Amino acid sequence: MIGQNAPDVFPDFWNYFEEIITKQHEDGITVSGKASLLLMERQAGFLEETYFDWKLVPVIGDDGLFLGAYGIPTDNTERVIGERRTLCVQNLSQRIAKTTSFDALWNHITLGLLEDSKDVPFALLFADQDALRARGTPPIDQTGNVKLVGSIGVPDGHRLKNLCWTTEAGGDGLPSAVMHAVQSSQISILSTDSAEVAQYLTGIDWKGSGVPCKQLAIMPIFAGARPLAVLVAGINPHRQYNDWYRDFLQHITTLISTQLSALRLSEELKHRAELASKAVKNFERSELRFERFAARSMVGLGMASMHGNILYANNVWCELSGVDPSKAIGCDFRDTIHEDDLPLVEQHWHNAVVLKQVVKFTYRSKAPWRKDEMYLPQRTLYATCYADIDEDGTVETITGLVVDISEQKWTEGQLLQRSRELEESEQRYRSFADLCPFGIVSTDAQGKVKWGNDSWHDFYSFKKGQVVDEQPWLPYVHSDDVDKAKQYFRTLQTTPGAHTAELRLKKKYTIYEGDRMRENDFFILIVGNQEYKDSLKTVIDSIDFWIIDISAQKMAEKILTEKMEEAIRNRTSQEHFIDMISHEIRNPLSALLTCAESICQSLSQIDPQRGPSNGALSVAKGMFTAKAKNEAIYNDILEAANTIIWCSNHQKQIVDDVLTLSKLDSELLVVSPVPVKLTDLMRSALKIFEPELRMSEIGLEMLDHESVALNGINWILLDPNRFLQILINLVTNAIKFTRGVSGGKRIKIVTSIHKERPHHFEELDFVPRRYNPLERRGSTIGPQLEDADQIYLRVSVSDTGKGLSAPEKKLLFNRFAQASPKTHVEYGGSGLGLFISRQITEMLGGEIGVGTSPSGGCTFAFYVITSKIDAPQSSYLQPPIAPAVSRTMSAPVTLLPTKDGKKGNGERTDVEKRKILVVEDNIVNQRVLCKQLRNRGFDVEASNHGKEALAALEKAQASEEGYFDVVLCDIEMPVMDGIQCVQEIRERERDGSLPEHIPVIGVTANVRSKQVDAAVEAGMDGVTTKPYRLDDLIAHIDRLLLEDSST
Repeated sequence: MIGQNAPDVFPDFWNYFEEIITKQHEDGITVSGKASLLLMERQAGFLEETYFDWKLVPVIGDDGLFLGAYGIPTDNTERVIGERRTLCVQNLSQRIAKTTSFDALWNHITLGLLEDSKDVPFALLFADQDALRARGTPPIDQTGNVKLVGSIGVPDGHRLKNLCWTTEAGGDGLPSAVMHAVQSSQISILSTDSAEVAQYLTGIDWKGSGVPCKQLAIMPIFAGARPLAVLVAGINPHRQYNDWYRDFLQHITTLISTQLSALRLSEELKHRAELASKAVKNFERSELRFERFAARSMVGLGMASMHGNILYANNVWCELSGVDPSKAIGCDFRDTIHEDDLPLVEQHWHNAVVLKQVVKFTYRSKAPWRKDEMYLPQRTLYATCYADIDEDGTVETITGLVVDISEQKWTEGQLLQRSRELEESEQRYRSFADLCPFGIVSTDAQGKVKWGNDSWHDFYSFKKGQVVDEQPWLPYVHSDDVDKAKQYFRTLQTTPGAHTAELRLKKKYTIYEGDRMRENDFFILIVGNQEYKDSLKTVIDSIDFWIIDISAQKMAEKILTEKMEEAIRNRTSQEHFIDMISHEIRNPLSALLTCAESICQSLSQIDPQRGPSNGALSVAKGMFTAKAKNEAIYNDILEAANTIIWCSNHQKQIVDDVLTLSKLDSELLVVSPVPVKLTDLMRSALKIFEPELRMSEIGLEMLDHESVALNGINWILLDPNRFLQILINLVTNAIKFTRGVSGGKRIKIVTSIHKERPHHFEELDFVPRRYNPLERRGSTIGPQLEDADQIYLRVSVSDTGKGLSAPEKKLLFNRFAQASPKTHVEYGGSGLGLFISRQITEMLGGEIGVGTSPSGGCTFAFYVITSKIDAPQSSYLQPPIAPAVSRTMSAPVTLLPTKDGKKGNGERTDVEKRKILVVEDNIVNQRVLCKQLRNRGFDVEASNHGKEALAALEKAQASEEGYFDVVLCDIEMPVMDGIQCVQEIRERERDGSLPEHIPVIGVTANVRSKQVDAAVEAGMDGVTTKPYRLDDLIAHIDRLLLEDSST
């Protein structure tokens, strides 16, 4: 090696010394090391673990330069490894010496070996569980269950954690190698190169240097002749396995075997000590048990001499015999026996003593017996006596066992008494059943009668003793109910429990109402129940029936049903009558209103100072010349037209109120909340009063209280139709009572928002509620209001009219009630408006009231429940109940020219000429409507019924003029009504006969919701009710045509 390059000579650890020598070249200081670990290749391909003490002395030349380093190594490998192994053995010995259980032993073995992880980098500790649990020395050939009890380097979840086998079956791979080593009783070395062993070592966390072991040492651990455990230890991969290594492992095995034997011996000694202790305790316990048995037994125990003197008696015997326990020993047992039973006891005593027989008998003692409410003057005892005989056959003592059967005797006496009472009760029950008005019968499982009372026989006119057939009632059951009766009996046969049925018999039930006879079927109600012979309810003992005559109830139900149907027919007739009257009134009213508007329109084209203008009516030309100046005649005609309009609207309002009242009485009025914009809704509705307010010179002011802005109210959830019905009624009343006063005539409407329910405001009191909105059908404000942020909307309508006195206020808000008898004369009206407003207000969850002063006008106010919502994507200013249905308000509305000759409404000049088909069977209404529409710029054609309308549509389709823009169709017509007509139109549109959708507006005098809904469902795009204002009708047409063009 001298003269060779150092890295080539010492390649295994040169890197370690190269850094030291390089640093020494710089500082020239001697460096040393103690027991440094060096992996040295002493044999080809094997890096051996070595430990050296070394010193490197720098060699300095004469010129002071570093020439090299002189190394002085000392090999301490055996000393270091020997000390390490000795320390491991010492620590292991100290650890396992303190263990007192097998589990603790396994744990400390693992921890002790882990302290020398270089020599034991991997370990598996197996134990024979059956051999460890065996008492004494287990046989060598006894089968055992081997299980892993400790390990080093085996991670959780590894397959070795669950490795186990039986000593008889062994196994493949590692278990097989372990069992071979155990049989040899010596330490065996196993190479890890074999595939059978390597498969178990995948994923092992090798301790020490972290290099996998090439060899495994298998060490059987004996305690006696049989191995109880096996230690599999990994051999240090950097040390050769030699005698020194084997001695180290053998020392470990000896330590474990010694402690294992000590533990087994300790366990065995402990077990034997426990057995001895248990045997002593059992003997003592047996003696004590007998003493306690005698003392605590519920049985009296006594021992007597052959002459009858007591030698021993427990407390129970003393209590049963009526003897003081302190005086029992030595007394004669005969003194405790009742005199009447003494001869019997003497006879049994003789048999026990002389004949040596076991005798059993019952006798009475002199002691009384009491338990709760139970009492006997003497106890009744049951005794068993036998002779105690020694080895010579001589009787030594007589032992007696006594049981108290007094309660049993008392129970027997009570049972006899109850049996007599039961017989008497059964007799009374039979008497009761025989006299009971209900039929009672008991049958067997097939329906054969066992017993039946008189009432049951009377139901079927049976005679007692002559009913022998199964289900004998079937021939008397109504023919339509026979199958039902059979099915009912089958149900009782198969289904446990009580069952009921209603059946009819063939006979009739008859009652008389004066001279009138009423007849109905004879009904019976049957209740049946089974009695079973067994607790599992599989064998029927009897089926019991109770039969009740319910013919009277059925007759009452029949009469009640007839009267209910009659009431429904009467209500339907009443509704039909109201509808007919409404229809007959609205038709001529429609003509009156349209004609009056026509007169007003014609007058608007005439200047009384200059005469008719171009286009005026020919009648007007005859009445007024160009130079006519008689303005009085003009005003008289204008006033007469206004009066006609006023009366028509007034009569229409009465008809509407009657119809609304009819709906309220029938609870058919419903509430349908929808999103509305409050301010726009109210202002739009109040526009209908502009002409009348202007004519009456009344100022109308609508204000929002500051609470509206503070709460950010814009959109709310509300039923606009019902809300406006209240508002318009109040405004109508305000106009009516303000029109005739002198001076300033004003009406003020104030809207406010409240978080809490309003109660009293200034001088205004709300009328007490009559109806709970949650109790009346159709009156709930909707679940959407319950979920939303609930608020209270209050509206007040104040006027400067004549006011009301206190007595007049009390009459308001009642049906057909007005403030005073002269109110109708002065102002008209039916007295229904405020009554209806009150009920609708309460339906909306609110209240209505009035405050007034005779000199200061009136203030009517109401509030309803609503909720604030966000602006919807689509909404309606005044949404109808059905889509596109327009209704006229129940309020007097006028559209008149002013006195200065300005036009209220003229011809249509802002839209192109529309073509309309009017379908109306009433010739007067037809002519008036056609004329008015033509005056407004429409091209109008008329038909008398539905068939003519269909013909007109076909003709228009074939002509060059094209289609009608809209059809105004009356609903009730001869030949073909409006419903049939619109259905035919829609059918032709579907099959292509009419290629485009034609808007159809229904015109009817029937205003009930179901009639309007039926028209919309039939295919009409909208419905207008008679009487109507022409402006409203034209607005409806324009809106419908706009919607149709957009779609």
